Amino acid sequence: MGGAIIIGFGFRQSATLTSFEDAFSQMEMTASCAGIAVPDDKIDHPHLLAFAEKKGLRIFGVSQAVIAVMKTPTQSHIIKQKRQVGSVAEAVALALLKKPARIVRTRCISQDRKAVCAVAEGVLL
Repeated sequence: MGGAIIIGFGFRQSATLTSFEDAFSQMEMTASCAGIAVPDDKIDHPHLLAFAEKKGLRIFGVSQAVIAVMKTPTQSHIIKQKRQVGSVAEAVALALLKKPARIVRTRCISQDRKAVCAVAEGVLL
């Protein structure tokens, strides 16, 4: 397919820089990324900001209204109750891309279970 690569993150407020780094390291990224997508109510999280700065990536916020209508390959019942979507990380990554975008790496969960990331590929909106 080719196109832009977006990293999506879902995370707890208690996530640390190590949480973000650990989840990201599991993806074994070889392509460069266009940015990081997160729920817009968490865009100012200090450890997310530190992670993005360290990686040299821009952060994009996605509204809950957009998150709730995204279709994701992963379906977590707990996340579905909290955010009305199967995977926040997958949903926010897909939200920045035109259809038909695709998930190229389903969610990777940090060892402390505080951050989850996924990768989507497609054409930027």
